[in-house]
Amino acid sequence: MIAVDTSIIIAMSMKEPESETFRPLMGREPVIIGWPTLFETRMVLSGKGFVSAAKIIRRLVETPNVTTVAFDEKHYRAAEDAFERFGRGRHPAALNMGDCFSYAVAAIANAPLLFKGHDFGKTDLKLHPASSMT
Repeated sequence: MIAVDTSIIIAMSMKEPESETFRPLMGREPVIIGWPTLFETRMVLSGKGFVSAAKIIRRLVETPNVTTVAFDEKHYRAAEDAFERFGRGRHPAALNMGDCFSYAVAAIANAPLLFKGHDFGKTDLKLHPASSMT
């Protein structure tokens, strides 16, 4: 099972080069993604001009190997901890709010996080080897 960050869905939607690695992986492995991450993804897609942002999220949620994760108190506490230890202005990882949500889902599930960017590589999370740290 892998936890997925917003950056992966954005990369695939934008057809970035790494999406050639992410897409097959997302299709064959069990995936978990938190509802707050899905909402952040929808906001980012809308901001990038995707009029079909809601449809992209709906299709993702309906994919058989994708499980959505409700964000409860234990996730809140894990996100709060991520912010305290790795948040912007506190640590070189500079996690933002959306990053803290993804961190919490991965940490609580003890699942490697699939992501694109430099931020999570500076935390203590298990990282999926296909993650792109560019």
